[in-house]
Amino acid sequence: MSSSGYALDIGTLFRTQFNDMTIGMSISNFGTSMRLEGRDTFVNYDEAPQFGGSNDRIPAFKQTDKFPLPLLFRVGLAIDIFRTESNRLVLAIDAAHPNDNTEYINFGMEYEFNDRLALRLGYKNAFTSDTEEGFTVGAGTKFRLVGNVVLAVDYSYQDFGLLSNVQKFSLGFAF
Repeated sequence: MSSSGYALDIGTLFRTQFNDMTIGMSISNFGTSMRLEGRDTFVNYDEAPQFGGSNDRIPAFKQTDKFPLPLLFRVGLAIDIFRTESNRLVLAIDAAHPNDNTEYINFGMEYEFNDRLALRLGYKNAFTSDTEEGFTVGAGTKFRLVGNVVLAVDYSYQDFGLLSNVQKFSLGFAF
């Protein structure tokens, strides 16, 4: 089975003068509807099964209904609670409205020291009763390599219901 379609993600950020508060919005998967097609839609059809001697091997294909992509609308806000030359504390919250699931809210904070070490704390899918996601915690650091090349190393832990604890590591380069 296969299906194809086209989609576009659109977003915007607005930075204010108030404590570097940033307001963001996005729409993800804005696009065409899709329909499943393929060899698994093939069936042998009997047009008149109640009559003896009818042909029960008429080749046919099931026509599936079109379905929309999982559209997601998000709005969020991030603000510096405090910022000095060597310390920064950012608070962030976002709300999501998916067309194929329940609405949810995520919130978190990040403390950054000397633009080098970051400690993070958050909660995913707050106020959602049937979620597996929840409490998250993480840390990250940056290393200047050669010239303007920076290596970022991040780690996170998440309480993920049936999966117990999910741990993630990431490496990133900026230049």
